[in-house]
Amino acid sequence: RVSLGRGYKLDRQDVVATVTQLEEWLQMDHQKRLDLHERRFQVVQEALGGIPHVRTEQGFYDRYCSMEMSVILDEAALGKTAVQVKQELIAGDPAIFVYAEENKLLLAADSMLDGDEHILAWRLRDLLQG
Repeated sequence: RVSLGRGYKLDRQDVVATVTQLEEWLQMDHQKRLDLHERRFQVVQEALGGIPHVRTEQGFYDRYCSMEMSVILDEAALGKTAVQVKQELIAGDPAIFVYAEENKLLLAADSMLDGDEHILAWRLRDLLQG
């Protein structure tokens, strides 16, 4: 007899939800999911194309089985840091949260809803073109 959940203070609904999500994950078309992530990043990449001192790199984020994009800034030439851009995104309306690491903004496609990529692209372009 197994008492899954009791020792972790989980109720039946939590266990059922976890099992259901795991089943969905195992049956999901992951190539379709990653293609959607790539299309979302393409919108951002196109919006930032041609902005001096800004480049993008897209890749697979192993830790979360997801796609990520780095927006790499030449901070000295732009006159602002990745952390400053992050703070401006958070302070805007709507607030947008991205990670900032060194001279990069890190974007996660799996946290975007349909259409969010256009809002993100527009806001980044506005903040980075000066």
